[in-house]
Amino acid sequence: MTAFPAAARRELANVQLRTNLRNATDTIRAKRARVVEELPDWEELRDAGRAIKTDVLARLDDYLLQFEAAVEAAGGRVHWARDAAEANAVVVDVARAHGVDEVVKMKSLTTDEIRLNDALDTERSRPGDRFVGALDSPVAAGGREVLPKGTAVEGHIADTGFRNGRVMLALALDRYQLDGRSFPLSSIPVTRTVAAKRIFVPANSLVGFTLKQSIAE
Repeated sequence: MTAFPAAARRELANVQLRTNLRNATDTIRAKRARVVEELPDWEELRDAGRAIKTDVLARLDDYLLQFEAAVEAAGGRVHWARDAAEANAVVVDVARAHGVDEVVKMKSLTTDEIRLNDALDTERSRPGDRFVGALDSPVAAGGREVLPKGTAVEGHIADTGFRNGRVMLALALDRYQLDGRSFPLSSIPVTRTVAAKRIFVPANSLVGFTLKQSIAE
């Protein structure tokens, strides 16, 4: 990976990139100047907004509890999560409890950061479901390479379940593509177990092959 200083020096010599950045910066500054001119007290408003933000961050725990109380008083419910996995599990559990199989989600930075789309897309993974991937390393037989690294493969979820306090997910390959043709393949399932309520295998995970999609159980 190129170090930032070296990459910066290289890109600073890119005339087109510098031109694009200058145009974008000038446009943003011009739009800001026009909006600022509409309010004679914009600096005071900015300072007031900064003070509100600082106060909220300093007392965020109190405000969140107040918010929860207000929501519950109105008949709603607030879910708490310590990390992305718990947050995704809450959303999936709510969807499951209502028996829905389609969800409309608005884009937000929070849901992007916790990868909520992956959790929703993979919630219905069941034995027999198909997936695609690529070999992480060559496959050899009889002392010679028969399948090169990167060979496209297809497979299915062989098994899922919750056993001895651990959730289990087994993936098996059954076809590969070579020279534009598809061939059958027999493989021993790759199994992952986690001491949790659900398991999530993100896209591009290395499990003997690289997944091109996310899978969860």
